[in-house]
Amino acid sequence: MTGQTSAVLQQRIAPAALARVTAFQTVIAFAFGPVAFAAAGPAAAAAGPRLGLAFGAVWSALSSAAVLAMPAVRAVNWQPPRSGKRLGS
Repeated sequence: MTGQTSAVLQQRIAPAALARVTAFQTVIAFAFGPVAFAAAGPAAAAAGPRLGLAFGAVWSALSSAAVLAMPAVRAVNWQPPRSGKRLGS
């Protein structure tokens, strides 16, 4: 999880549910990682490394563009801290 994702989660999720949401996100990430690694070898052997790398590049670009095209993602703004105090002050 990136720092920005973590910060947005901490701002948008109620403190009582934050641990559950973070745990769920982590479990999903760790569950699908090994599946992807297991599928990558045979896919690269069948299609060749050049096509595999091209697919990965296109997938990364398109998935990033799809997320950034969502109005809800572009509308995220920073909220003041819940305690009313700024960090470091």
